[in-house]
Order: sequence, then structure tokens, then C-alpha cells
Amino acid sequence: MVRRLARSLGGRHPGCRYDEFQLTRTHCDEHFAIGIAQFSTNRNPTYDVAMFFLLRALNIYGDPDPWTAAERGPLYSFLSFLNLNKYPPSLLYLLMTIGPALLVLPLLERAHGVAAHVVGVFGRVPLFFYLLHIPVIHTLFSAWAKTKFGFAWGLLYTGPLPPAYTPSLLRVYAVWIGVLLALYWPCRWFAMVKQRNKANWLSYL
Repeated sequence: MVRRLARSLGGRHPGCRYDEFQLTRTHCDEHFAIGIAQFSTNRNPTYDVAMFFLLRALNIYGDPDPWTAAERGPLYSFLSFLNLNKYPPSLLYLLMTIGPALLVLPLLERAHGVAAHVVGVFGRVPLFFYLLHIPVIHTLFSAWAKTKFGFAWGLLYTGPLPPAYTPSLLRVYAVWIGVLLALYWPCRWFAMVKQRNKANWLSYL
């Protein structure tokens, strides 16, 4: 998804370079050549992270929602500091996500083992996973709500929630892990389809 976002912001780039890390790709295909160097102006992405903290600390530019000191303590103040506008992505949101992603990318590209392979499966079909996980989560949640509360509300529901409903972060993480496990095999299958079929439209999934 970072590659897609960077391409839309910076256009296509003839090569993939991480100049500050001495990491160079000389034969990137056009679907991996993303223009991220144009977006970050060929600088060390540490500057992007530093710029995020500077602008967010000033609290006057970069995101429509300023952060506030929370009465509940420093932890919640820090969460407010990180609470950024994602839709549409603000400047600070992009700095906070793309900057750290570019910092760890050289390390992740050299990673091996089972975990790297599993994560790589999702990375090869990012849009396919994104489009698939929305209806899966929606269906699971609707079935759970129907069973527990007697009616199912969907992603676009804006009415009142049942009085007995209580949000649970633990439940969110459990569903997140479960959906990842469930979608690994469809994503692995589609990654193999992309590997066998070089149709251009498949590259966007």
C-alpha cells in the first residue's frame, strides 16, 4: 500500500534507491519502481520522522485535528499526539507512516524465515487483501451482532448501538489475528496466480 500511495503522489520512478542506506535496486520492474524517492526527495527518511515530531509538537500545521494534553495522563496525551487524520491522509499522517516504513524497509528486505515469508505473501497482494478483508470482517461482525443482540448493523450504520454493547480492544485484536490467519491462504493462492500470469491488470492487486 505504501508503494501505491507513493506512486500516486510522486509518479513512477526509473529505479528504486535508498541512497542513505547504500541499498540499490538496479532491475526494478515498473510495478515496484514507485517514485518514493521523489516523494521523500532522496533524503534519509529520518528527516521525515523528525519533521513529523517537530510539526506535531508545534501543533499548528500538518493535520486538521490538533493534539491535546489529556487529563487521564501522559499515555493518553501521547495517543492524542499520534491520533492523525487518515481519510484523507494529512501531511503528518504521511510523514508518520511512510518515514518509519522507509527506515525499516532495508532491514525487512533482508529478512528470512517463516515470519518473513508469511508477511511477504500479504505484501505481494496488498490491494487484493484490502478488498477482501472488508466484506469478510463485515460479514463476521454482522453475524456476531445478529446472534448476540438480535439485529445486525453494518459498516455504514449510524444509529444508536445496543445498550448491552461494550467496545473491547481485546476482541478487536482477536478478530484481527483471526482474519489474517483466514485470509493467508486466499492471498497465497492469488500471489501464485500473479506469479504465473503476467497480465498488467493483476499488478494493481
